[in-house]
Amino acid sequence: MDKVFAAQGVRPRILIETPYGLTIAILAAKGMGIGLVNPSVITDRMIAGIIAIPFEPAVHFRELILRPPDGINSALITDVMAELYAARNVLSTEE
Repeated sequence: MDKVFAAQGVRPRILIETPYGLTIAILAAKGMGIGLVNPSVITDRMIAGIIAIPFEPAVHFRELILRPPDGINSALITDVMAELYAARNVLSTEE
């Protein structure tokens, strides 16, 4: 984000910085400023009082699923991973 802002000549005034998208969304909903979050944080619309506006230029994040290389997945892990991939695929088509 620093490079994106610098390229546009913008110097943001950051008062609070947190890696947690949910915290950022709640702070924005409480009127404490604006925040940049992954849209997956607000897709279920559980947080009232915020407006989502796409950020331009688009900023892409890389996410990883970490697991042991020789580990055997339980049915639960397999199901969770399938849901994560499905959510990723839905969100990637919305851009």
